[in-house]
Amino acid sequence: METRCLNIVIYVILSGSVLVAAPATTSGSISGRVLDDQGKAVAGAVVVLESKVSGYRQAVQTDSRGQFILYNVPFNDYRLNVGAPGFDTAERTLAIRSNLPKKQDFALKGASATVVVEARASLLGDHPSSHLEIDKTTIEKTPAAVQSRALEGILLTTPGFIQDENGRFHFRGSHGQVMYVIDGVPVTDQVQATFSNSMDPAQVESMEVITGGVSAEYGGKPGAVVNLTSKSGLGTPNGFEGEVSVGAARFNTLEAGANVRGGTDRFGYFISAAGSRSDRFLDPVNFDNLHNHGATGRLFSRFDWVLSERDTDRRDSGAWLVRLFQRGNGAHPLLRPHRRWA
Repeated sequence: METRCLNIVIYVILSGSVLVAAPATTSGSISGRVLDDQGKAVAGAVVVLESKVSGYRQAVQTDSRGQFILYNVPFNDYRLNVGAPGFDTAERTLAIRSNLPKKQDFALKGASATVVVEARASLLGDHPSSHLEIDKTTIEKTPAAVQSRALEGILLTTPGFIQDENGRFHFRGSHGQVMYVIDGVPVTDQVQATFSNSMDPAQVESMEVITGGVSAEYGGKPGAVVNLTSKSGLGTPNGFEGEVSVGAARFNTLEAGANVRGGTDRFGYFISAAGSRSDRFLDPVNFDNLHNHGATGRLFSRFDWVLSERDTDRRDSGAWLVRLFQRGNGAHPLLRPHRRWA
């Protein structure tokens, strides 16, 4: 019996100043002011942004000047609702397609009668490509033996993806033609358990899987594009929040993770770390690699500085580690190094 191991270390550094006119980002912001019919500020008005298609929802309250701002809004079509006690509810639809700040001011009328309003939301967007939008609520509820690897399971539920042995998956028969875009930065290398490590779902605010009609902006010839928007600390309620998670399953599977985020309207930070190990790391296995042990480590951080109404400085950095062991006679071909990034 012999033991062979393979270490694959992935470092992805995404840094730089992002001007709102740059096309690299995948999220925008919405700001505005809520006034009454006499032009006075309405404090404490509830502003709700939601998408019926993806399930995305973000809610804030206006300040003493009636102002509000919604940060890190993924590109999509939304419905914006504003309401306050003693006023009629105002509603409008809008689309976020760039990181240029979207200005939305409201003038609420005093409530004089009870009005029943019925609204119908179309589940068909006007995007020319075939795509699936997934919000963080769905991501958090997706079951997985190792929650920090749940992103692989989410992709496998998307039409066109199929899983092969040892944790590999393909889209419509293609090999290595799935492109990942993290906050606007493309990653064309294979991101799956056999070769590297996927992003922790706890780091993802929303994701879009494009399966057909891929735009020329992505370049190359990808069979599918996974567009990920990471979480941000801008505008965190009460200035700070965090969570700690632990998990255990069969085959000596253990995992632990933690993330924190916080900030103000001008600065925000998000930091996440997770680790896992399992005696059935590559799943489904084959008879040549029936007993395998693997461990993963993930570290991700994002910092945002709002320099002005039109300029934002965003810095993302991440490190992913995969360590595989095989116990058996000889090395399985999949455990030979295919790539090494640093």
